[in-house]
Amino acid sequence: MPASEESRLSVAIVDVDPGRLDDFLSLVRRLAAVMERKGYGRAEAIRDEAVPSRFYAVWHWTSAETAKHCHSDLEMNDLRAELGRLAHVTSAIDGTQSVPSQHPLDLVAAARRARENAAAAFSHFKVGAALETGDGTVVTGCNVENATYGLTVCAERVAMFKALSDGHRHFTRIAIVADTESPTPPCGACRQILWEFGGDLEIQLANLTADAGTYRLKDLLPLPFDARLLGER
Repeated sequence: MPASEESRLSVAIVDVDPGRLDDFLSLVRRLAAVMERKGYGRAEAIRDEAVPSRFYAVWHWTSAETAKHCHSDLEMNDLRAELGRLAHVTSAIDGTQSVPSQHPLDLVAAARRARENAAAAFSHFKVGAALETGDGTVVTGCNVENATYGLTVCAERVAMFKALSDGHRHFTRIAIVADTESPTPPCGACRQILWEFGGDLEIQLANLTADAGTYRLKDLLPLPFDARLLGER
């Protein structure tokens, strides 16, 4: 497929689970066939010579618009979900947006707005989160408490679960806002969920008036437990 000014490129790091290499390679061929058949572009997997179980999944989109259609395609979403069962996927380059839909501070603003909806009648500690998907959609969440406390769900997990339930499977970054002087990072449970479904996300922390710092999830969760450590799922 010849390159054009409208073409876009996305790259993901794919760490294949032990014993699933043949399944992964078969899936890559199926993904490539569907992309070509539907006119989205082409896909390929390049093996890392230093790490045999690691591949770089390269998506050559014909345009940002076709990439957007692909992200909402049920058949492609099923294939991407299957990929998530075979490997751990971390987005490295997202070139699908012709113009970024959200400036970093806009993502923080979305998290600030979401914070106002927090159901925090017991702790009065309101948190907002705004999660950006691979196609530029922003999904927000707030913390939701209850009388038992133990069933409370944090803003970050609310945002991720909302996004997953809407069919999103690729994510780039998340902004988290709380009314604190120091940055309020995600708790351990949220770090686990964000890692499993989002990979090495960019984490933007802020309070009500200022941006408090940007981090990578791998630095907040340096030795994660994930599906790569499980023989079968």
